[in-house]
Amino acid sequence: MTDYQVNPTSVTQPLNDSEDHTDKSRVPILQGYLSKWTNYIHGWQNRWIVLTNGTLSYYKSETETAHGCRGAISLNRATIKAHELDLCRFDISVNDCTWCLRAETEEDKHNWVDVLEGFKVESGYGSENNLNNSRQEKQYTIQSEVHTEPSPEDTEIFQLGKELKVKLSELNIFKDILTTQVDKIQTFLDTNQDLTKKTDDVSLDETRRGSFNFRTESLLFKDTTREVLDSLTSVVSLIQRGEDMWGKRLSHETEKRKKTMEGAAYSSLMKQSNRDRDVS
Repeated sequence: MTDYQVNPTSVTQPLNDSEDHTDKSRVPILQGYLSKWTNYIHGWQNRWIVLTNGTLSYYKSETETAHGCRGAISLNRATIKAHELDLCRFDISVNDCTWCLRAETEEDKHNWVDVLEGFKVESGYGSENNLNNSRQEKQYTIQSEVHTEPSPEDTEIFQLGKELKVKLSELNIFKDILTTQVDKIQTFLDTNQDLTKKTDDVSLDETRRGSFNFRTESLLFKDTTREVLDSLTSVVSLIQRGEDMWGKRLSHETEKRKKTMEGAAYSSLMKQSNRDRDVS
């Protein structure tokens, strides 16, 4: 669950004359964990995101806030856009810099977007006049990671992983149900075997048999087993889809690296040729 946290006091409560205005401006307006797209190697990674004084910063974890942020982006002229396909994702862009972020749930995503957009409006950053007046202001971004826009395949792989987790969770539940049902059936069979040896105590035999409906339990066991098989089929299908996607990504990355190496080799060859020409 996303650690969603809003501090409205930093926005709505005025400062006393005796308070330190600089320290007050550093109080986070919004902070919490979001998944942030890093690159094709590391994919989506959890990051601690903090909005303070018009600047959105991110840290590797909440415990690293005292050591400086790993990246920051100004909301002054930022564009905040919800993703069309991924209901939990939204992107924040300033010029050529884009942060792709994902919340744990769609509700968390809406909370983040609403607060960020609300901050821009209250601060005047969302108004057209302010945007026109601030076009000459310097916008800054600090990046320590190589950011690339996640492709549709990357988003699909992420969703695939979530579906797989759900199915595995279902299998774990069915396992517990099956264990309970097997125990009941085994207890019934053991009791029935003991009672058949005691032919002189018919009343006890009828009483114990009546306390357990073997047909009902067997039907429940059959239904649960069917659910397990259906879930296993889904898991196998998800794994196969995942293998196909990773295979396509590997092929894409291999071809991309090949072109990069060929380009680097060609560039090196041209530089060497130019040096030889200068020497001659």
